[in-house]
Parts: sequence; C-alpha cells; structure tokens
Amino acid sequence: MMSTGEIRLSAMNRLSGQRRTVALMTLAMSVFVIGTAELLPMGLLLPISSDTGVTVPAAGMLVTAYALGVVFGGPLLSALTGSVPRKPLMGLLLGLFIAGGALCAFSSSYAMLMAGRIVSSLAHGTLFGAMVVAAKDLGRPGKEGASIALVGSGLSVAVILGAPLGTLIGQQFGWRAPFLVITLLAAASLLLLLKFIPALPQAEDRPLFSQIRTVSDPAFLLVLLMTVFGNGGTFAAFTYIAPILEQITGFSGEAVSSLLLLFGIGSAIGNLLGGRLADKHLAAVLLGGMSLLAVSMAVFTWTSHNQTAAVLTILIWGAANLYDHDTAECPGSAEGRRRPRPRVGTEHIRF
Repeated sequence: MMSTGEIRLSAMNRLSGQRRTVALMTLAMSVFVIGTAELLPMGLLLPISSDTGVTVPAAGMLVTAYALGVVFGGPLLSALTGSVPRKPLMGLLLGLFIAGGALCAFSSSYAMLMAGRIVSSLAHGTLFGAMVVAAKDLGRPGKEGASIALVGSGLSVAVILGAPLGTLIGQQFGWRAPFLVITLLAAASLLLLLKFIPALPQAEDRPLFSQIRTVSDPAFLLVLLMTVFGNGGTFAAFTYIAPILEQITGFSGEAVSSLLLLFGIGSAIGNLLGGRLADKHLAAVLLGGMSLLAVSMAVFTWTSHNQTAAVLTILIWGAANLYDHDTAECPGSAEGRRRPRPRVGTEHIRF
C-alpha cells in the first residue's frame, strides 16, 4: 500500500504542463510580492520620516528590523513547522505576511508601521524557502533547476520593477499606498495558491544534528559569508539611496524611481552574465563581482556629487550583482553540485 507521500508524488508526476506552469507562476508572483515588500521603504524614507516625525536613520531602521525578523524568524519557524505540509504552511505564512502588510498600509504611527514590518518579516524567510522547494517538486524530472529559476525570478522582477514602481506610487499617492497595493497582491497570491498549488510531497524531516552539520560545511559557510557581506553591503548603502540622490546629488523625488529602475536593469544584466559565466569560471565570477561591487560603492562616495557620474555608478553597481548568490548555488557549477542543501528557510536569512 502506498504511503501518503508516495500518493502525492504520483499525483505530482501526472500534472499537466499547463497546470505546472500556472502553479510555478503563482509561486513566482508570491516571491515578487515578498521581495518588493522587503525593498519598499528604501525609496520612501524621506516621506515616511516626514510623516511619522522620525529622523531618516530611524526610518531606515524599518529595513533593519525587517532583516532581523528574517534572520531570527526564518530558522525558528522552519524548525517549528518542519512537520506541517507545505501547501497549508505557505498559506498560513502568506496570511501572516498579509496581516503585517495591512498594519503597514493603515499605520497611524511609526510604532505601528514598525510592528507591521516585523510581523511580515517573520514569515519571509520560511515562506521563500518553502516556495523554492515547492518549485523543485513542481518541476518536471530533469527540469527542476529551470523551475526554481522561474520562481526565483520573482526576486529579480521585484528589484527591477517592484521597488521603482513602489517608490513612484508612494510619491504620487502617499507612502502608505504601495504597502496597500502589495498587501492586496499578497491576498491575490494566497487565493491563487489555494486554487492552483497541488498537495505537495512532505518535506524530509532531517535531524537537528544533520542540519547543523550541513550549515557548518566549509563550502556552505564560504558562500554564506560572501553573500552576507555582499548583499549586506549593497543593502546597507542602498537603503539610503533615495535621500542621497535627493539631498546630495540633487535629483527630484520623481527621478529617484527611474534611477532605482536603472539599478534593477543593471542587476538583471549582471545576473544574466554571471549565470552564463559561472559554469566555466565560477571563481572568477565571484571574485570579479565582489570586487566590482566594492569599487562601485566606494566610488559612489564621490560620484554622488555629480548627476551624470552618479547615474553611471548606479548602473555599474547594479551590474556588479553578477556574483549573485544563486550563481554560487547553480546546479551547473562545481560548487553548486558539491554543496549540501540546508533545511527550508536557512539560506534566505543571508539577506
């Protein structure tokens, strides 16, 4: 007699190509939503600080608090929900994310806004990880990598379009408006998830010791540290990009959303080049990308005082993401083949 997991796996194998595609696009939309929500305050620090009566650095703490929620909430929720079937788990986490988004959209104070950010962040890491694993299960045999890439592209679209559009909407209709839009999109994602995502095979319940051994692997730690410092450096500076461009470079608030779009375009170009080069020159891609990232951010200290130079630096800064974290994990790279995979949600805490 077949077990429940075997029955679900058999049902997965019988899914039509169209049903798989719709399910994967649903997950990609959800990843876009949570990725955009993470980035939203970066382009809206000035209106948020002005409206809530706090300083710009205090408004920047909305990003820091969110990151800390992901760091601590991801592993904790992953450990507590390891036995929960993944479709209900994703639904519950999206519900938690929606609750946090609603608090942000209707916040009447800085404290309420901060509470909403923390609530949303607690769901972020585990939700992202669960969706990546679900993408793998939804992929056809031998096409799992392409399925993961499709779902992960939601993050790229969030950087390229989500953050700039959020900034533009916030400038035109007030900073609460993009939080409301994202919350409504999250609610739509939840409905689509409940309708189109099939029951998924139960995730492997790995012993705690096995998980600790995985995350202590030198190869894993190397990639973890590279992306922690790389992404950490990028977002530490990028958090305050809007105030810098408006108050130092002299751009108007309306121009900032276009410059964020430029950064996203550069990032897309970098990711594309990095993915193509990683299979044959992984070490060179990682070293070159990190070096270009460090140089572009250092140079921005001076180029931020000139509009033309600032625009060029932002484009190069975005393109420096050719070292992107997925490059070091790609299945075709030697590192990606060797490195063991941790439990859902562990890797995304790097951000």
